Amino acid sequence: MKLLVTPEWLYRNLANPRLHVIDAGSYPPDVDTKAYDEYCKAHIPGALFLDNHLLKDQNAPLPRMVPSLEKVEYEFGRLGLDPDDMIVIYDNLSLPSAARAWWLFMLHEYRHVMILDGGFARWKAERLPVESGAAIAPSPIILQLSRNEALIRTRNQVMHNIASGHEVVVDARAPKVFSGEAVANPALAPGHIPHSLNLPYEEMLDANGCWKTPTKIEKAFVSNRINLEQPLLFTCGAGRTAPALLFAARLLGKRDVSLYDGSWEEWGSDPDTPKETGPAFRESTRLITAGRRREWVRGKGGSVVNPPVWRASTILFDSVEDLREASSHPDDQLYYGRRGTPTQWALSEALTELHPGAEATMLYPSGVAALSMALLSALEAGDELLMVDSCYEPTRVFCDTVLKAQGINVTYYDPLIGQDIEQLFTPQTRAIFMESPGSLTFEVQDIPGICEVAHRYSITTILDNTWATPLFFPAIERGVDLSVMACTKYITGHSDTMMGSVTAIPSHIDKLKRISNLFGQYVSPDDANSALKGLRTLEVRLKAHEKNALKVAKWLSEQPEVAWVLHPALSSCPGHEFWHRDFKGSSGLFSFVLEGGDDRDRTALIDSLEHFGIGFSWGGYESLALPVDPQPIRTAASWQAAGPVVRLHIGLEDPDDLIEDLAFGLKRFKASRDQSGF
Repeated sequence: MKLLVTPEWLYRNLANPRLHVIDAGSYPPDVDTKAYDEYCKAHIPGALFLDNHLLKDQNAPLPRMVPSLEKVEYEFGRLGLDPDDMIVIYDNLSLPSAARAWWLFMLHEYRHVMILDGGFARWKAERLPVESGAAIAPSPIILQLSRNEALIRTRNQVMHNIASGHEVVVDARAPKVFSGEAVANPALAPGHIPHSLNLPYEEMLDANGCWKTPTKIEKAFVSNRINLEQPLLFTCGAGRTAPALLFAARLLGKRDVSLYDGSWEEWGSDPDTPKETGPAFRESTRLITAGRRREWVRGKGGSVVNPPVWRASTILFDSVEDLREASSHPDDQLYYGRRGTPTQWALSEALTELHPGAEATMLYPSGVAALSMALLSALEAGDELLMVDSCYEPTRVFCDTVLKAQGINVTYYDPLIGQDIEQLFTPQTRAIFMESPGSLTFEVQDIPGICEVAHRYSITTILDNTWATPLFFPAIERGVDLSVMACTKYITGHSDTMMGSVTAIPSHIDKLKRISNLFGQYVSPDDANSALKGLRTLEVRLKAHEKNALKVAKWLSEQPEVAWVLHPALSSCPGHEFWHRDFKGSSGLFSFVLEGGDDRDRTALIDSLEHFGIGFSWGGYESLALPVDPQPIRTAASWQAAGPVVRLHIGLEDPDDLIEDLAFGLKRFKASRDQSGF
């Protein structure tokens, strides 16, 4: 049976006498707009109005309990809706009320019920006809309906399922409400049903309010550890949004699905029901399990731990029909080697899972390639980019050469500008690029504040989040549209793989994919495999880097040869208050300013170090020291310091050995400085 129809299909079939169009629009209870008033203003020609508020149990203490069979027979019969009729339901996208209406019809054995993909908004966007006025009462019919009890669960059945584990309970609420961190209704207990998993219903819809493809829906389920081979039981806060997940599961062909009628309004108000708080999976667990789909690791008789390395250029199809089908969805299956194999997909999916709210992640052969594609996906000739003045030097070079040649104006801004960045906006401003903390000088930006202002003007926000990774700074949650990482650093973690990534929110992923494919961006499966294995130990390594770096940084801040330590976790670092407010930790990279001296004196320090390598990049297990000079590349805000700057990456060695090494180096620096007289 067809479950989704397009506006074009519905328009062609409006004259069918056996077809009924239902306006099931609904609005949240805290919104003044009334669904029936909106229906009267405009609706699809001939559409009937289904009042969702009437389709509830008037005698129940909870607002969304399924009404009695007699009530359903009366309401559906009043609209002249026979179980053998074709029914197309639409909503206004304010809530997924079409999915709840669809479920109610299916619950009562209606056989041909469909949803208009994209709802009334898409119908109007395609300039199809509408009409206005009050609903015309159809000829009522007398109904004798039955109820499919397999589609509904009671409180007692859910309690029994906690013990049996037969059905996977999936909660459609927002992650913070699911975990108990936020409370949607203060009268209810926080948290969720024990052992349940979380899949926000919004992940079933694209940026235009249309249902995602079955491949993307399946990806969303699997990414949240929902085993599609088991029966699924859906729940939500008040019965409004769980039907969207149930409908999405039916789009995948699953029939063993059901809905908890009471929802959290019943469960959370009952002192006798068990409750859990916290996320379904914590970050440590996600790092281990992300990107390990069963079909990517499973073989005959068992599974491997790591997704195998799939190397491919040509993909062979069984028929021309299969080739054409793959060509219509080249990113949903094996298509051509450059489009990826399960090895690259596993890494991409794993990185996306670490960014709550993200749609997908694109992989690139280097960090510079990643930031270049992020910028090109957001900008066109004539646009303006606001670029942070403390950015990575290759980023600045790309802006001053490639973007300039494309007719894109780049304005550099002070990294500490905060929400005052609004004063720099022009009608041509299309994107803001941030790097927090800044390269070399480590200023921490007010990322949430800048994103809040930018989004008022529909300006794309891009962040280089290599230093913190999503473990220490969840960029997408903080308002970033495109989160860039040089996976060369902490993701791979062993200084032997070049790679970059861009993780995007739903509204930005299509442009990013398009520009990346046009430029032929590709990551080898061997490198993807290397990065995926590095990802598994990311948290353990980051915490060790953090601990070691803080010990070294605090020691340096006490040395007379050091004028200033630029470590975001220390109060001496510009923007430290934003690090304290927004970040969950600090990594191993920071700088310090020497007290006087010149480049020769700084060289004496670095050359004397035994445990610090001298080289570009960072993020591996080894410690590095590098002479850096921020002043020549700053244009928006001048850089002044008491002496030359050294950037350190603190690795996984014993920090006491590193401190002893630096102590000797500072002695060499002091001797050289005193001799030169600086």
